[in-house]
Amino acid sequence: MASRDGNRGRDLFGGLREADRGGLASGDARVTSVEGELERFGPDPLRAESDPKVSEERTVVDARSLPTVSVRSGLRTPGGRMRGPNREWVSFDDPDEEGRRWQVDATFLLSSWQCIFGRGCQGVLTERAPELIQGCCSYGAHFSDRKDRDHIVRAAKELTDDEWQFRDKGRQKGIYAKTGKDEDGRQEWRTRLVDDACIFLNRPDFPGGAGCALHLHAMRHGIHHSDVKPEVCWQLPLRRVDEEQEDGTVISTLTEFARDGWGEGGDDFAWWCTEAPEAFTGSEPVYRSLGVELRKILGPKLHRQVVEYLDSRRRARPTPVVHPAEVKLRARRR
Repeated sequence: MASRDGNRGRDLFGGLREADRGGLASGDARVTSVEGELERFGPDPLRAESDPKVSEERTVVDARSLPTVSVRSGLRTPGGRMRGPNREWVSFDDPDEEGRRWQVDATFLLSSWQCIFGRGCQGVLTERAPELIQGCCSYGAHFSDRKDRDHIVRAAKELTDDEWQFRDKGRQKGIYAKTGKDEDGRQEWRTRLVDDACIFLNRPDFPGGAGCALHLHAMRHGIHHSDVKPEVCWQLPLRRVDEEQEDGTVISTLTEFARDGWGEGGDDFAWWCTEAPEAFTGSEPVYRSLGVELRKILGPKLHRQVVEYLDSRRRARPTPVVHPAEVKLRARRR
């Protein structure tokens, strides 16, 4: 059985070259208008804690008897962090591709997760570093393939000096670096690093403020950021993994991008947003707030089916399984 991770199913820390590395950026924490899209969650971030209890797997069917839903228990790291918390899954046959079946993480899509870059995000280093305002950009973006890489090369040419802090360096040496080869021997690449973070990450001392230069460009030109950013960047925190079965069919799993999506290095993060209660403060569920991204991942037909199902699931009984991070947030509010 073969497996393919749509968000780079290998160690995302692999292949970092010393030529990319330098000192950490510093300066006042000024955040660009990119963060204007985000909602404030309050000044008292909550610390995610682990519940060691693991329930048995069981199967339930919602009120409309739509696709079968299963509630699964997950594994934890030796340190107790959530590897794959209890959650609810729903399966769909792909309407456009015979032989492909999707397993969709209903628990995460029904959650209130939102990106809190610059507003409580602690980063993905081994120590919490909110003052750096690096978000999940500290290690560069791994391209899904040559097409993804070349698309960003073209997008970079459209960036202006007031949008991109490291435009001169990108023009001089290019925007990507080789990281090795995959299991099939194909070359892989990621964005270059400048001062210990992605070359596209504007730092707090940039006049335009901290944030992704590609995202800022998209906002200024009224286009969705998924049209100009690397696939792994616009898909995060969503993760697609394709597994080819012995009979030739494919099971595609759509879930949250947890620590294990980063490879072994993910366990060393001091903080990660999909297990942090302070990130589960959105005003609408993920399947609505990330609707554009989901439609691109699933295709328009399947996307409509998933949205219709989740709309009905929110009203059905038993109530949907609550994401563990939201359980902790609700307990704190009582």
